[in-house]
Amino acid sequence: MITILETSALNTVQDLGRPGYRNLGVGTSGAMDALALQVGNILLGNQINDACIELQTYPFVLRFDAPATFAVTGIDAAIELDGRTVLPWMVETAAPGQVLRVGPPKSGARGYICLAGGIEVPVVLGSRSTQLRGSFGGLDGRPLEAGDTLKTTGAALDVAGYGALPPLRRSMPWLPQRTAKSFTCVRCPQPITPCSRPNPSSGCGIPHGALRRRATA
Repeated sequence: MITILETSALNTVQDLGRPGYRNLGVGTSGAMDALALQVGNILLGNQINDACIELQTYPFVLRFDAPATFAVTGIDAAIELDGRTVLPWMVETAAPGQVLRVGPPKSGARGYICLAGGIEVPVVLGSRSTQLRGSFGGLDGRPLEAGDTLKTTGAALDVAGYGALPPLRRSMPWLPQRTAKSFTCVRCPQPITPCSRPNPSSGCGIPHGALRRRATA
């Protein structure tokens, strides 16, 4: 369980969307940066389509009411857990009562707070994504507000401190350039690729390329 402490307009619960209903006047919705969501879910061992919080306005602050493992992807920003700096695109575990703050991005636009197990909201037309125009999906079909609580479906992982190098970080020239389809584990040179077939674990002990997995390092 998490509680939203501070938020602004248009921060919502999203997954990869609900394609196939435009003939009925229903938009796809879903994460604007699908790759960032998929990588976050892969790092946490989630299903590739598990729901997250999509951030479009900042700052955003939430409190963990139970142990939770998370990753913030999609942006390079000032991210703090109880005042301690947290790197983007990295897996961290929070204790009950700890507060996560995501500041305005230095690069990127939309941030994704992914949690182990995903966010539990009702499935509507095959998706948990918020459809603001139709006022359905996500949390009551609306943007998140201070005081909202969200259920998470997974337990905290027993590992943390690993992550992925993001692609095309032109504002961070000291990082290697990556294509939009390939990420690299920060513990070893093995690629992390959203795909449908699991690859063997690398030397760092983190399995790469699976839709469903847990890190074992």
